[in-house]
Amino acid sequence: MARKKVNLTYISNPVKRKAVFNQRKNGLLKKVDEITTLCDIHACAIIYTPDKPEPEVWPSDQGVEDVIFRFRGVSELARSKRMFCQEKFLKRNIIKARGQLKKLRNENRKKEIGLFMCQYFLGGNHLDNANIIDLNDIRFLVDKKLEEITKKIEMLHVQEVTSATENRGETMIEEKQALMTNVDAMPNLNWSNDNINASGGDSMLTLEDINVQSGWLNQFILSKR
Repeated sequence: MARKKVNLTYISNPVKRKAVFNQRKNGLLKKVDEITTLCDIHACAIIYTPDKPEPEVWPSDQGVEDVIFRFRGVSELARSKRMFCQEKFLKRNIIKARGQLKKLRNENRKKEIGLFMCQYFLGGNHLDNANIIDLNDIRFLVDKKLEEITKKIEMLHVQEVTSATENRGETMIEEKQALMTNVDAMPNLNWSNDNINASGGDSMLTLEDINVQSGWLNQFILSKR
């Protein structure tokens, strides 16, 4: 289950504000402790509260001094490159919110134009009352839909041609197999060259000179006898 989005506004109720502070502070210190242990990095936390004259530090006074000393040893350029202040944080959120707002406006506009077109096709709306902005948006949406339809038709055409080619190939294979089956089913007559040569050129072969191996032809000869 997704967590409920927090409303980042000042908490006017002092009791609730103090409870939220203690909860978030403990969570923050826990996260700092976890990241230093898991990733083997140096970090510290300094927290000032209105009701306490001395700040609360983590992990210790000496640990905070060591981290600050290392930070001051970095050049100004490198230090400012990776700094992330409240102002930059708010600017980044504003840019992100503007992008989301623009996206939602475009989606709502597409739905609005789509509804307008549906009403027009159903006869409940007329383009005579539309302004130049609506007409341009309608034309843009229609052109986009036509492009999608054209691509869909081309894709279906390619699928039909491919399917017809595959079916034709399967049909030819089946016809070839059927032809081979018919050839194999034909009577296999084994004619004796010795009998043909012994009978002479003008003599006709008798039925006894023929070695009949086919079942149906053998039955035909016996019936004639």
